[in-house]
Amino acid sequence: MKKLLSLVLVICLCLCVSACGNKDNSTDSKTPETNTKQDKAEPSAKEKKSTDSIDADGSTDKPVKIEELPADEHTTSFFKKLPQEMYFSSGAGGWATVLTINPNGTFYGEYHDSEMGVTGDDFPNGTYYRCSFTGQFSTPIPLDQYTYISTVENLDIKTPVGEVTYKEGVKYENTTPYGLENAKEVVFYLPGTPANTLSDSFLSWVTPHYSVGDSLPDGVYGMYSFNDEAGFVGKK
Repeated sequence: MKKLLSLVLVICLCLCVSACGNKDNSTDSKTPETNTKQDKAEPSAKEKKSTDSIDADGSTDKPVKIEELPADEHTTSFFKKLPQEMYFSSGAGGWATVLTINPNGTFYGEYHDSEMGVTGDDFPNGTYYRCSFTGQFSTPIPLDQYTYISTVENLDIKTPVGEVTYKEGVKYENTTPYGLENAKEVVFYLPGTPANTLSDSFLSWVTPHYSVGDSLPDGVYGMYSFNDEAGFVGKK
């Protein structure tokens, strides 16, 4: 009888242990499900990147607009060296082209020529030729310490070519900018430029105004338009 009672107690103890083990397994099986839900709550890398691209005001990233750069420092520093006005003239007669150059390379020009002997019934007091124009020089490129080359990027004639008016017995005729009519490539000469590097054509326009020995005199600057064979000079 004692043996039978002992066997029953052992069986009951085994059943209790088995029941506790099943309960623990059931709890562990729910843990992965809970973790899965937590993982889904975290944004994916793609979603996070998309979220990060939204600004504080709710707008998405936009391309940055590149602002226009200021005037080229080299251009400004070069043209500041030049006299404000440069002249194309033979030194005789009543004609000249006067060029006013700004620090940024833009320029304004006036050409005039008085011909008192060119008369007619409507203009007994002669003829006056004129032209007003504007333009832009490119950034000068140094060839050496004295010589810089540039181009005329645009030339805008303000006075309609060929237009004629009469006033007080004088005929006023609009024409082209003498000395820059065909200008494209131009060269600038600084004071001290050796005379043997200057063309005879350029020197022919300089010498009526300034004496040139071995080099351009102090303070004297030059500009030469190759296509027009025209030499402009000025002193600073």
